[in-house]
Amino acid sequence: MSNFDESKVNRERDGKFGFKSAGAPQISLDCQPMLHTGSNTPFGKVQHVETLAPGIEQFFTASHGGIKLSAERNAAMPSCLRQKGGIYEEDCEWNKVAFVYGNEMGSKDYSSDEVCQIAEKGMKNYYPDKYEQLTGKTIPPGESYEKDRRLFKENNFAKGHFSPELGRPQPYLHDDQGRAFITAYSENGHRHKLTFDPDKAELNDKGNVVSIPPESVIEDLDYTADREEKAKQIQPYEPVKLVRQPQTPAGHRRLKKELNKRIRTEGGEIITFEEGIESGMFAGVQHYTDNGKNHYLLKLPADGNNHYDCYEINAELFKCLGGEKGK
Repeated sequence: MSNFDESKVNRERDGKFGFKSAGAPQISLDCQPMLHTGSNTPFGKVQHVETLAPGIEQFFTASHGGIKLSAERNAAMPSCLRQKGGIYEEDCEWNKVAFVYGNEMGSKDYSSDEVCQIAEKGMKNYYPDKYEQLTGKTIPPGESYEKDRRLFKENNFAKGHFSPELGRPQPYLHDDQGRAFITAYSENGHRHKLTFDPDKAELNDKGNVVSIPPESVIEDLDYTADREEKAKQIQPYEPVKLVRQPQTPAGHRRLKKELNKRIRTEGGEIITFEEGIESGMFAGVQHYTDNGKNHYLLKLPADGNNHYDCYEINAELFKCLGGEKGK
């Protein structure tokens, strides 16, 4: 049986959890199917769907899967676990649903008791704060991967040391010069590549790195600072220019409507697409096809990491900006 008692969860807007009058949510037993083969999900089109209980469906796509809750079921989820739209992916978020509704999710593979046990373990591992908040229980060391990872790092930071990236003792590698190196975090949250002297580092009996004292570091590449610095750099670009093309009356209306759409700039200013194009803020356009549907993008300049943001636009504006399908 699940340790979660829905009747004791205060789901008020203040986000606090206390006691409330008992009364399980009344879920309609005549729920209509929500998903079908071919339905769109954040993970692609549904290839197979199973109803686990009224208002609870398990679905699979070519790449991933998850749980779909009805609006009624989703509204009855504790606010700290509720996903907008009622979609819960199959690896971690599945545990949220099974933690609440596990008693109804038994199958030929797992009994409802087994589902509840798996969900309780998953909640402890992936969402320890929410588990403790909802149950009022404190998770002891060794029962939560996430809590143990945090504690491991905190202990290292308390000593002024770097902490291995994985949040647990970690083997190190050697570079092409034979020097030991490892990826690790510093107390400020930055990720580093550290070349270090293993004889001066703290290792366990298996030779894995527990922590890296500053005095053992030979070379420090701060990945986070490097990425942030590159993000400030804008790569040279040629601004797109609007060249109006012959349009049908309907196409002309669609183009005008698109040009008048408002967007918010990085600085917080509200402008239209047309104003942004005239000011030279856009660096290019791009086309791609997903499941047979065409998508047209208007791109901002790339930074030093070759990352860029973009806006989706319609075909009429794409053509007037010199766009070609497939590019």
